[in-house]
Amino acid sequence: MFPYLTTGVRIADNRTASLTAGIEIISANSSLIIPGKSVIITNMKILIVDDSEVMRRIHKNTLKEQNIPEESMLEAADGVEALKIALAEQVDLFLVDWNMPKLDGLSFVKKLRGMGPYADTPVIMITSEAAKYSVIEAINAGVTNYVVKPIRGNVLWEKIAPYFGKQG
Repeated sequence: MFPYLTTGVRIADNRTASLTAGIEIISANSSLIIPGKSVIITNMKILIVDDSEVMRRIHKNTLKEQNIPEESMLEAADGVEALKIALAEQVDLFLVDWNMPKLDGLSFVKKLRGMGPYADTPVIMITSEAAKYSVIEAINAGVTNYVVKPIRGNVLWEKIAPYFGKQG
């Protein structure tokens, strides 16, 4: 049913994959999920929006641990910068902090949801705002999922993983 990769096969975006035979391609133009293994090849664009460079690096490292290529990751230090990137790039997943200068994460999400192409794009809010009313406010603004800091990499990955393989 699915084609199989062998060592040195070209993926849809012409990156070379060095993998062994027997790996099912879920969607050649979006991502590759190997059942039972944490290997994913993707051309999805993930925008990490956080004013803390340390937090952005932590999120990037979590993605890299799952073999998400660094070229798939974009960064913004605030909501204003993130909106500019969203207009210039086709972003497939947003990881957004709430508390940021210039334009906070909640306001960013509200503006993003008003932009046609991003009406249904997954947005995961990663924040220290733990109060129940904050979670409800974020969900009402259009956040797809909500994670409270501090966060471990495996918890973040559990929230992100379902969005891979659903493009196409």
